[in-house]
Amino acid sequence: MRFISLSGATATVALASLALVGSLASAASVPSQGRVATAEDLAALKQHLGDYFQLQPRPALAKPKDSTPIYQREKSGNFFAVELYTPGGYLQRELTVMTTTKLGGIRHVEIADYNEGSRSDKLNNSLDVEYDESEKQAVSYKLKTQKGTMSATVQKNADNTNDLNVTLQPGGKTFTLKNVPLWDGKTPLFSNGKA
Repeated sequence: MRFISLSGATATVALASLALVGSLASAASVPSQGRVATAEDLAALKQHLGDYFQLQPRPALAKPKDSTPIYQREKSGNFFAVELYTPGGYLQRELTVMTTTKLGGIRHVEIADYNEGSRSDKLNNSLDVEYDESEKQAVSYKLKTQKGTMSATVQKNADNTNDLNVTLQPGGKTFTLKNVPLWDGKTPLFSNGKA
């Protein structure tokens, strides 16, 4: 007859439990694949983004159609302003941009709208961008506008493509945009002007 010590059996059960908990934790930490965006999701996303930011075909700041940007860089180099003018010469929007200190990618943007050159009484909009450890590629975006908040997080796939897991508030609508290129926060700064 073979005897197993109580402490040995306890240790075996404890190790087996830790292995099970560890594998469950690993499975839980893998980002879940959200449902692919429907036409309704894309319409809601367009409403949230307005003419402030775009995620597709690639992430970039958006600007009102036919507006002309004028850049003003601060001496420190970590901040700059962009004024967007209408074809008639009126100030339409002002962006105050804070960049990352390492590589110059956008970290935070305050966006103020103007109406025929006078500052609008609407609340400012803002965009926050987070980067990977090397600060070379954006891993998340958060845009706050009068319509609500849009949050998007990059999900890197095994086939070297990148998806964006998007959440829209209010409402908590969540969906995935497939195969979206990573952005360095600089190029292109603005989309081609299509809102």
